[in-house]
Amino acid sequence: MIKFVEGSSVYVRLSDARRAEELPAPKLKAKQDYLPKERLDNYLNVNPSSSLSSLVPRGMTENGLTVELTDKFTSLARQLLGTYQKDTS
Repeated sequence: MIKFVEGSSVYVRLSDARRAEELPAPKLKAKQDYLPKERLDNYLNVNPSSSLSSLVPRGMTENGLTVELTDKFTSLARQLLGTYQKDTS
């Protein structure tokens, strides 16, 4: 389940796993330029949550979930690209 947490933010990066050596190191100090200055303290709080590994469904391995999610993302990206290519032709 995904839910809104006051003062939360998300950093997302899409990449090609075949080119992992080109990935930049994880962000340790995120830019705060776009956060509301008057509420900056809200973003500094750490909210306790479950680890990502707790999201793996019973009976499935982390690798299995990774493969399933990769396949689903690939399928959706191809659908979206196909739709985009039809619209631009």
